[in-house]
Amino acid sequence: MLRQIIDEGWLQTGRSSPFPANTVNDDDIEVYTDEQRMEVKARLHMLRQQNQKAPGWPTMR
Repeated sequence: MLRQIIDEGWLQTGRSSPFPANTVNDDDIEVYTDEQRMEVKARLHMLRQQNQKAPGWPTMR
């Protein structure tokens, strides 16, 4: 079966490239359509640690 997958080209290698992006409001990331950064393609909402810390433990901020 592996030979068939290779011979018939069932899978293709992927490409990865950096996207122009910028942080917004310390927690979110905006991804832009091009290097001019005029149009936002997506906004990724990130959550920082939300756990309550015990007294004396440092926060991650």
